[in-house]
Amino acid sequence: MLCYKNGALAREYVRDHHSSKDWSVFNKLVESTPTGNDGYMGFYFPLFEIIPQNVIGDFFFHNGELIPSFEDPKYHPRAILESQLLSIRSRIISILPKDSHPLKRLLLTGGSSANEVIRQMAADILHLDTYVAESKEGGTVGGALLAMFAWWKQQGGEGGLDELKKGLKSDGFKLVAKPDAERAEIYEDSVGLYRKCEHKVVELNANKGEEIDDDL
Repeated sequence: MLCYKNGALAREYVRDHHSSKDWSVFNKLVESTPTGNDGYMGFYFPLFEIIPQNVIGDFFFHNGELIPSFEDPKYHPRAILESQLLSIRSRIISILPKDSHPLKRLLLTGGSSANEVIRQMAADILHLDTYVAESKEGGTVGGALLAMFAWWKQQGGEGGLDELKKGLKSDGFKLVAKPDAERAEIYEDSVGLYRKCEHKVVELNANKGEEIDDDL
């Protein structure tokens, strides 16, 4: 499980500071900038983060080089979405064994699952068909499915979750976005650059900690 402290909080922070506190403005700015954000990458940590651990603050890069800020604030909305989702993509690559079966789909829940722009970018960056719950209780539906699967296996059911779902009229989720092959390829090539920039952010925060210790 990947747990982030600055998920929705950071997106709302960018919305409020760079998108007139309006999600429609935020979405239009995302759509006005290209995949890869013209080389601009941003990290936003209003609170001390868990992944990566103990980083805080805003950090900006252009083509992998640290910069004071973006030349145009229009890049911020896409930057927060790309950096958050690339963080997940990077860690999925690290966690999954090379010989493991590929992931089949992405299930989105929570407030962001209603945002069509976020849905599509999640599909593109994670390169997965993306689904949302047909009800507002997506987490509950997912938990119920897993409980049913565990019971089904105890009763002698054979196969995986897909075999169980074949016997259901609906598994409670609907397809809302499919990855665009061209954009997905761009993001796949961006993982290495993301990791380089994140490593720099971690280094900068470590140096801050050393400076504080020296002052004490």
